[in-house]
Parts: sequence; structure tokens; C-alpha cells
Amino acid sequence: MTYDIFRIIGLVRFYALRLLSVAPTWYYVIFGASVIACIVLPYLMGGLNFAIILSKKKYGVDIRDFGSGNAGMTNMRRTFGKKAGVITLAGDMAKTVVSCLLGYFLLGRLGAYIAGFFCMMGHMFPMKYKFKGGKGVACTAIVVLMTDLGSPVYYFPVVFVILFACFAVIVLGTKYVSLGSIMAVALYPVFRNAFEMSAFTAMSVEIAKSIESGVALDPYRQMLYSISLTDVSFYSIISVLIAVMVIFMHRANMKRMLNREEPKFELGKKAEKSIFEEKDGN
Repeated sequence: MTYDIFRIIGLVRFYALRLLSVAPTWYYVIFGASVIACIVLPYLMGGLNFAIILSKKKYGVDIRDFGSGNAGMTNMRRTFGKKAGVITLAGDMAKTVVSCLLGYFLLGRLGAYIAGFFCMMGHMFPMKYKFKGGKGVACTAIVVLMTDLGSPVYYFPVVFVILFACFAVIVLGTKYVSLGSIMAVALYPVFRNAFEMSAFTAMSVEIAKSIESGVALDPYRQMLYSISLTDVSFYSIISVLIAVMVIFMHRANMKRMLNREEPKFELGKKAEKSIFEEKDGN
């Protein structure tokens, strides 16, 4: 089902670009407008910080004034309970999915990377909330997943699964969710670059075989393979920027871990009541 969605989006773009190729000027105008759209619209969507919105609308307070001060799922769960945490996570994931799909439609996988990155930036630095947002872990996870699903060679989210496994092992071993997030995102550029170069090599081989045999690739494969080494390099640069930004946003967590003051995640134990649950006597 997911593959079919990306196939439909890709084919629509492929034939639209063929029509525009007869008018190069319009092609560049639309390309430029698409790049701007992939930056501005996802940033604005990322700025819809569900932790801040939910805490203000439902509880009448700002989540940034409680707990760690972070406008994210973990602080929402600790402060207002599991339900608030789940709603926040769902909202952050949804806005990132929409942003990446917009990017795919406008500029293909390149657009998904751009849109996903700027959605994450909007989440971290929302203009509406004085540029003080969340740490972008959930957004980053969805960006990794969505760009994985759009790979022209691997029809399985390989990098996402590897990074999630690393995250799970570290969290279970150390009980630090923040450390798991930091290590997983630090490994992201390494695995992304490795698999992107592997995919580029596989595409080059298939194109060479097609030329040698005289059998043209189908339109969808032509669209998928119309990337260059420059595109692959851009994907790697974006992955590095994502890693740097997420690690930067966890600087306070790293300081607390060094001082052994960072809260630990306890699997299997009953969660502590949130401060609002305690006030209500539940």
C-alpha cells in the first residue's frame, strides 16, 4: 500500500515534468517555487507544536514552564499523563508525514528531505512560540522512515529499523531515553550515506544493463533513477544537519547525564502520577 502511494505520486510528477520540459523557463520557475514551498510550508506545519497547544488549550498552562521545560512528548507524559503524551506524539508524527508527502509530490525524494528537515526546524524553533519548541526526536524518526520508504532500491525502511534497534538497545541497557536518541541520531548519517551509496551503485548497474540490452526501463524506474551523485551528497548533508541539530537540542540532557541527574526510564514499573493527576487526587 505504501509503495503504491509513492508510485502514484512519482508517476504524476514524472509526466508533469515531461510536459514542463517543453518550456524550460516555466520548469525553472516551478522548480524554484517548489523549493520555497518545501521550506516555508513544512516549517509552518512544524511550528504547530502540539505539546504547547494541548497544554494551553486543555490545561491552561504552558508545558515549557514544567518539568524539563521541553515542549515534547516525554515532558507532556511526565507532566500531564500518558494520554497527553500519546496525543502529542501522534500530532508531531502526523505533521511530519504530511510535510514529507508534500515534499515528495513537489520535488520527489529531494523534496522529502528538504521538507522533513524544515518541519523539524519548525518544531524546534517555532516562530509563533518565540522560537522555543521541542527537541525534534519524533519528527526526525518520521523523516528517516519516510525517506527510507521512498528509496528507489530498498522497499523496506532499512535505516529506520537499524536506528530504532540501536535506540532500543541503548535505552534498555542504560535506562536513558535521551542517550538512546542521541546515539541513534549520531549514527544516522553513517548508515544513511552507506545505504545511499549502495543504492546509487545498484541503480548505475541497472541503467548500464538497460543501455547494453537496448530495453528501456519503465517510466516509474526512469523517474526513480533520475538522480545524480549530487542528490546523494545532498541527502548525506541533510542527514548530518539533522544529527547536529538533534544533538544540540539535547545539550542539557548530556549535562544532566554527566551529573547523574537525568531521569531514567523504568520498564515494567508503574509510571509515576503526573503532577496534575496528583493535584486531582487520581
